[in-house]
Amino acid sequence: LKQMLTTVPTEREGTRYGLGILEIKLPNGVSIWGHRGAVPGFSTFVGGTLGGKHTFAINANSLNINNPEFF
Repeated sequence: LKQMLTTVPTEREGTRYGLGILEIKLPNGVSIWGHRGAVPGFSTFVGGTLGGKHTFAINANSLNINNPEFF
């Protein structure tokens, strides 16, 4: 887990990536950890805070939009 949570910067501001897990730093300083993916027509993002107190899963139909990876 320690290696997975060791992150490097990405092209998106406030976002870092580890081994299969993404860290997004919210404006209030809270880190959200998760993973996103897409197949034609759908985009998904799942994640939560470390320890699992807060979790979420989002699945969106992304047909007919300019950027299918909008998470």
